[in-house]
Amino acid sequence: MTPQIITETLYALAVDPESSDKWVPNEIHVLTTSKGKIQIRSRLFNDGIFEQFLKDFYLSNIKSMIPLSMSSLVMVKS
Repeated sequence: MTPQIITETLYALAVDPESSDKWVPNEIHVLTTSKGKIQIRSRLFNDGIFEQFLKDFYLSNIKSMIPLSMSSLVMVKS
């Protein structure tokens, strides 16, 4: 899994102009491996990709409604 799956899913739910049913989740849980958790932390959070995603799609004003953080990542045995 790549961090892109998370941003693409959020885009499809909250932004997609072809969808009339926009929805911002109030809970996000990501099941991942230890390697996936490292990739998500590095690329999505440390590299600022999640922040940029929020800015690019004008979601910064609802950032507090999108509860995605390191505590959202649930590691499964790999």
